[in-house]
Amino acid sequence: MMDEDLYPEITINGEKIKRNELVPEDLQHKIKGKTLEVYYYLVMNQGKHGVRKLQRELDYNSASLVSYHLDRLLDYELISKTNEGKYYVEVDPAKLGELENFIIIAGKYIPKISMYGYQAFSQIIVAIIFLLLNVQPIVWAIYLIASSTGFLIFILRDSLAVLNKIRP
Repeated sequence: MMDEDLYPEITINGEKIKRNELVPEDLQHKIKGKTLEVYYYLVMNQGKHGVRKLQRELDYNSASLVSYHLDRLLDYELISKTNEGKYYVEVDPAKLGELENFIIIAGKYIPKISMYGYQAFSQIIVAIIFLLLNVQPIVWAIYLIASSTGFLIFILRDSLAVLNKIRP
């Protein structure tokens, strides 16, 4: 049975969240099996939990196994740890998949939709400059092909990501 079947969706604060929204897309191939089970438990049982409690609740053989999976989740920044050694999930929509509508440029989160506006704005500005400078048609063609190709790649990548989410 696959992880997707074991953890199809959960409800947090009255909102249903699917597994692919629970774990960020770039980590879905890494967060599986018992690591996913520990993470899922922490999400479902909000609060701060110690290693021994998690061991008992999840019926694991050793606390070191739980610690291993908690360390992996800490490394992926999916959970946090208190000074007292308790683990918890900050139920932050940004950590539950809502950052998919953003791109990161120089450490800043930029809405993807703003890239469409930037593309349109830059093409208008360049067109005005080309008109004022009476630029040759071949330069127009090269500019339009280059800028449109880059933008088309961006749109196609996002379109494929959306299609993959809505396919059963």
